[in-house]
Amino acid sequence: MPPQCPNCRVIALRRSNGSGVKDQRQGARRALLDAFAELALSRRYQEIGVGLIAGRAAVARSTFYYHFRTKDELLLQNLKPMLSALARLATAAEPTQDVIDWVTHIWEHRVRSRRIFDGATGRKIAEALASALEPKLEAAMAGLARSTAPLLADQIAGSMIGLLRAWIAGRAAASPPEIAAMLWTGATAIAVSNANDAFPLARPPRQA
Repeated sequence: MPPQCPNCRVIALRRSNGSGVKDQRQGARRALLDAFAELALSRRYQEIGVGLIAGRAAVARSTFYYHFRTKDELLLQNLKPMLSALARLATAAEPTQDVIDWVTHIWEHRVRSRRIFDGATGRKIAEALASALEPKLEAAMAGLARSTAPLLADQIAGSMIGLLRAWIAGRAAASPPEIAAMLWTGATAIAVSNANDAFPLARPPRQA
């Protein structure tokens, strides 16, 4: 089943009917996430302000700031499943179907995606991807120095976001499965080149 896409889901806002404060807070957070996802279907990212999100979620602006510092933080929370899927590529044996599904989504919404991946927001997405990559690299590459992991994660994240940005900008034609394969090849190649014998997953088979 394709991953649930944060910009495509049309979910009835789920508000908590529980009497506890914890239930109310969880319901408000969920309502904000769902409201943002719905607004992203019809508006440009730059047009979606905190007041608009809070209004759609039927919560106060103060409630928004209790859960999220900025709308970029809310965006990153919605993109977390996609970033997790991309981060897993660096230690995967082959491109995964969930990444193909996410790449397909990005292409289908490439006009909106171009705006999100550009500028300061794009840099925050790359930083969040690097943060997701770092523990996976450390776990898979026993010989990797802890001081090296952040730099390697930044390098892989930058290459992934750069490839996606160039693709949706029309630099070259490619299908979503081809882009997913390029993301995997690039990520594993960078990892292998920095890991010597600590990272065997993507090493080509030996000739008989």
